[in-house]
Order: sequence, then structure tokens, then C-alpha cells
Amino acid sequence: TVHTSKGLEYPVVFAPYFYSGVSASGKNDAADRAVFHGDDHRLLLDLRPENSQKAQARYLEEAFAEKLRLFYVAVTRAAYRCYTLYPAGFRNQDTVPACHFLEKFFRADADPAENGIEIRELPSFPSADPSDRNPAKRAAPGESRSFEGRVDSGTRVASYSSIVRHGEYQRFDPALKEDIIGFPRGAHAGNALHDIFETLDFQNPGSWESTVLSVLTDHNLEGENQSWVGPVTDCAVNVLKTRYAEPIHHSEDGFRLCDIPPDRRMAEMEFYLKCGSVRRENFIDLLGPVAGDIRPAELSGWLHGFIDLVFEAGNRYYVLDWKSNYLGAGESDYEPVRLEAAMAEHNYFLQSYMYTLAFHRYLEKRISGYSYETHFGGVFYLFLRGFTGVRDMAAGHMKGIFFQRPDAGLIHGLSRELTG
Repeated sequence: TVHTSKGLEYPVVFAPYFYSGVSASGKNDAADRAVFHGDDHRLLLDLRPENSQKAQARYLEEAFAEKLRLFYVAVTRAAYRCYTLYPAGFRNQDTVPACHFLEKFFRADADPAENGIEIRELPSFPSADPSDRNPAKRAAPGESRSFEGRVDSGTRVASYSSIVRHGEYQRFDPALKEDIIGFPRGAHAGNALHDIFETLDFQNPGSWESTVLSVLTDHNLEGENQSWVGPVTDCAVNVLKTRYAEPIHHSEDGFRLCDIPPDRRMAEMEFYLKCGSVRRENFIDLLGPVAGDIRPAELSGWLHGFIDLVFEAGNRYYVLDWKSNYLGAGESDYEPVRLEAAMAEHNYFLQSYMYTLAFHRYLEKRISGYSYETHFGGVFYLFLRGFTGVRDMAAGHMKGIFFQRPDAGLIHGLSRELTG
């Protein structure tokens, strides 16, 4: 769109649709037409009857300027050539910002060529209805023609959630107690926790509480007297200061998320996995019970998704996913055995394989001499309600932490199967 193209450049630009004018009528209601900026640049809403004409004039002035700005942005994106239209004799031309911009090139004393502009009249076209050439296919007056072509729906963009069947979502229930385990449940609360960890500055502890407050307030989940800010901040501190380590192939010290700089991590990594023709029986042979209720027919085309966090620590690369699932009211409900059951119940194993494959392909293209066995560290699923304290994986403290490193043969086989 024009808004998102600001600052970009394209070899050739076509900008034909800038000829809607600015008027006081239309779909905007009276309140919309009374919004404008005052002399001090503050946004004003003036509904006083005695000021209606003045307010409307200011609104029209600003709307005209905004449309003119967008037209200017559009036509200046071209590196070599830009095509646009000037509707000569257009009704109410003085209300159309694009006409205002171009009219100087159509004056009698103007020489557009001096500015590198060529003006041509559009050729006239006969009826554009292709059925006119074939009388047998013409539709009767008032009757639509039947579409006899074929639309190939075999190639599509699918998400992880579209290829598996999920259990019922947890309902939003009142909090049991004011700690992270009792934090409100449901998709809305889960989105808030995800947004917090996406927004946090890992290396700036002084900003953590204010970030939590800001995000919870945006989601209307700060609680009465901001009662949830403290428990959620404590959870964030525990997650970021926990010492993580691979059960095999790790240094004695492990690593903490709060020590990983921004240039060594990426939040919400978007990916598209190219998929060929996938057979369900091959998936079952490869994945076994993990294949679950997968619908591989949905995978013809692209698999699209976002990984919560990818990062590098100790020259190894990791995938991390935040989980807000409520597994029970006690800390023991977040021991590894319960987490493994939750991973199976919600098809998270399959999700983790897809994430691993996406990151693996990403690393293959960006790291010289990359190999899965050497560079890929593994996948962390952090069940946030289990972080009632700081953990140390190297010492065996695993509440809230599920870790796995998918077998290299499985990932390579999955890559071959998806590629087709």
C-alpha cells in the first residue's frame, strides 16, 4: 500500500487510482467531519453548532492535504518511470488532490518534457466483454454467465493449527489465587503473556515491571489495584534469570535469557515452509503417534507460522515457545512428566518439529558450514505458570521447562517428505 511504501523505491510504479475527491458528504458521519488539528497541533473534536462550518472547512483542508501527501508519496517511489492518469474535464476537479498536483503540467505555457514528463491520451477501447466475440456464450439480459473454467485449489498457505485438530480451549475462569499459577486463563490472557515476553528488554531488569504493567493494561488484565503486575513480573524475572542447559552437550554454566543481547535473538520469527504433495501414511511412518490427526492435504503449497523466539547461546541455536496452559493449581503440576503429557495432548510435539525444520532451513542458508548435529541446540517449551521460582536445569530443577532436541534423522526425513 502507499502507506507502507514510504521510503521504498521500485523500478516502475503505476498509480492510476487517485481521483476520488474530498467532500463534506459521504460515508463519514458528522462527528468524523468535525475532527481536525488546532493551531497548537492538538487533535480536536468540535461539535458546537455555531462552529460547524469552520470545523468542516478545517476537516476538508486536512483531508485534502493528506490525500495530496499520499499521491506525492506514490508517484515519487519510481526509480525509472511512473504512470498515472489525469482525467481532463473531470467533475469537481478542484476537490481532487491529484488533479491539483498535475494541473500545472497542462497549462498552455507548460512544457512537461522539461520535467521528464510525457503526456499521452488514453486510447479508446471497444467493449471489454470477451463474450461479445462469441455470440453463443453471451448471457441473456439480466442473466449471469456460468463459469466453466477450473480453479486449482491445490496450492495454499496453511498454518500449523489448520493441519491438526485441537482439543477444546480452556475457558476463562476467575483466578484461584494471586500468583502466576492463578493468573486468569483463556486465549486472551495467553496473548497478554506472549506480548509481555515479546516486548521485554531482556537485558534491562529496571524496565521489566513497567513493561508488564503496560502490556497488562493494554489487555485490561492488570487487575484491581494492579494486583496482577507483581505476580506476572515475578514470573518474568524467574523465566529470564533461570539457568538453561541441554541435558547433553552443555557447558557447566549453561545460559540465561537475560544475558542474551538483542542481536543474538529474534522474537516472532515468521516462516514459510515450501511443501510438495504429502502423503498421510508417509507422515505416520516418519512421526509415529506424534502424527496424530494431522491433515496433510492442507500442506500442498506452503506452511506458514511464527516462532515465539529463536536465539543463539554458546554457538548453538535454539527454538523457544511460551506456553500459558493451566495444568493445575499446584507447583507439582508443572513437573516434566506433566509437561510431557501436555505436549502430547495438544500436539505440541508436531508443532516443535515444524518449528525446528523451519529454523533448520533458515540456518542452512545463513551459516557457513552449518550442520544440524553441530549447531542446533534444541527446543524449549516454557510453561510459564510453572515458573514460581528461578530454575537451574543443570542442577535438575525443571519445573515449567520442557526441552527436547529432535533426532537429526527425523528432521531430515521431515524435510524430504515436505519437499516432495
